[in-house]
Amino acid sequence: MPRVLLLILFLCPSAFGQAWTHLGSLPPNPAALDASADTKIPATNLQPFRRHWHKLVYLGGTTKKMMYWPANPNCCAGTFSNAIFLFDTAKALSAGNVTAPGVWTLAWSRRTKANLGKAPITSISREKGIVTVNFSSDSLSVFHGGNVLITTTSSPSNHSFDGLYSITSSEDLLAHSLTYSQSPSLPDEAGACAGTAPAAKCGFVVTPTDDLHHPSDRHPYWIIAYDEKRNVMYNGFGTSHASLTGCGDCSEKDFYKLDFNVDPAEWTQLCGDARITAPCADTKGVAVPGIQEGQAAYDKDNDVFVIYGGLVKGSQVDTTWEYKPATNTWTRTCEKDCLALVGGPKGLNKAGLAYDETGKMMLLFGGVVAGGGGKADNNETFLYDTNTHKWSKAKSSLNPPPQSCPPIDYDPDRGSVILISGDKTGSPSHVWEWKSATKSWTDLNIADGPPLSTVGDAWNDGGYDRNAHKFVLIVDQTSQQTAHVEVLTLPTLPAH
Repeated sequence: MPRVLLLILFLCPSAFGQAWTHLGSLPPNPAALDASADTKIPATNLQPFRRHWHKLVYLGGTTKKMMYWPANPNCCAGTFSNAIFLFDTAKALSAGNVTAPGVWTLAWSRRTKANLGKAPITSISREKGIVTVNFSSDSLSVFHGGNVLITTTSSPSNHSFDGLYSITSSEDLLAHSLTYSQSPSLPDEAGACAGTAPAAKCGFVVTPTDDLHHPSDRHPYWIIAYDEKRNVMYNGFGTSHASLTGCGDCSEKDFYKLDFNVDPAEWTQLCGDARITAPCADTKGVAVPGIQEGQAAYDKDNDVFVIYGGLVKGSQVDTTWEYKPATNTWTRTCEKDCLALVGGPKGLNKAGLAYDETGKMMLLFGGVVAGGGGKADNNETFLYDTNTHKWSKAKSSLNPPPQSCPPIDYDPDRGSVILISGDKTGSPSHVWEWKSATKSWTDLNIADGPPLSTVGDAWNDGGYDRNAHKFVLIVDQTSQQTAHVEVLTLPTLPAH
C-alpha cells in the first residue's frame, strides 16, 4: 500500500511539471536550415531573430504551421521586420529542439539590408520615357516591379522626375542604379545635377517603399489576424522604416493581405496610398489613421476584422474599426470613449485581443492605460460584439494581474481563451483561461511556467497551434537574438 501511495504522489506533480517543454534558443539564421530558401538571397540579408513586436499566428489550410514575423538586425536600421517564417511545432517537439531540419520555412522575405534610407542621386536622365537613376552611398534593395520614391530632384521641366514609380530594372537586389518608366511625351533631358557631386538639388531615391505586392519593412505590432475562410493573413498600419514619405520611423496607413493559396505566398495591398490602390477609409471618407501598437482579431462567424485602440501620433485612442473582407470596406463603429463609456480606460495600447469562438465575442485584456505614462497596465476584461458593434465590461471575480502585450489566443480544443501571465521580475509565468459560459478567468495552476521577458513587454510572442494542439511561447530575455521557445501542453478536459 505505501508503495502505491508513493507512486501516486510522484506522478501527479510531474504531470503538471511536464506541461511546459523547453525547446532551446532560436537559431541565429533559420533560413540557413531551410532547404527551400532562395539561394540568391545573400545570407547576411536573411532573418536573424531580434525583438518581436508582434504575435504568433496559426495558419490553417494546407500550411498548418505557426507564422513568425520578427525583426531583423540586418534589415533597414536594424529593428524592422522584412521576412516571415513558418514554425513547425510538431517537428520541433519530435526533434526536441528548434534547430532541427524542417522546423523553419522561409515563407516570404523583402530581402532588404541594413541602414536603408535616402540615397543621394548622382545623376538622373530621361530618354524616350525611360529614366535612369544613379545613386551613391549604400547600395539599395532594387528589384523589378518594386516601388521607388524619387523626390526633390531639379530639372528644366520642374521636378518632372519626382514621384512614385515601379522599377523596370532587371532584378538586382543590391544596386547603385535603377530604371523606371514615364510618359514618352516627356522631353528627353538630364537632371540639373548630372555629372556633379551629390547635393540636395540632385534629389534622393528612397527604396523600399510600399507597393502593390510588397509592404515596406516595418513593425507589424499586433494588427495581425488569419482569415481561415480565405486562407489569408491580414496586416496593416504599424510603423515602417521606408514609407512613401521616406521617413525613418513612420506610422503607416496601409492594409495588406498575404495569400497562402499561392506558392510562394503573395502580398496584395487592399487599401493604403492612393497612388497604389485607394486610402483606407469609411463610406464618409474618414480615413483609418496611422495606428501604432494597436490590436486586431478576426471574427470568422461574421467575417469581420476588428481593430481597437493603439497610438495615433503618439497618443492613446479609444476607437474601434471594422473591416469587411467580402466588400473591402471599413466602418468606424466607435469614434471615441469605446471602453470609457462602459467603465473602462480612455484608450489602450499594447493590449491583447482574441476572438472567442465559443462566446462569439472579441475579448480584450491588458494593455497600457491612457494617462499612465507608459507604466500603468490594465487588468480589466472587455468584450466586443460584432453584431451590435458594442463593447461591454466583463465582471469576472478573478482577473489575471495587470499586463501589457499579453500572449493570448483562442484554444479550440478547450473552447476557451488562453493567456500567459507574467511580469518583468523573472517570476514563473501563470496560465489563465477565460470561459465564456461563466464569463470568468481561472488560473489553471500549471507549475513551472517559464518566466516572461525581463527586458520588455513586447518581447513575448504567443499563439495556439491548432495542428499540434499546443500553445507556443517565444521569449527573449536579453534583446539580442537569444529568444527561446517554450511549448505548453494544456490539461485534457474531462469527458462528458
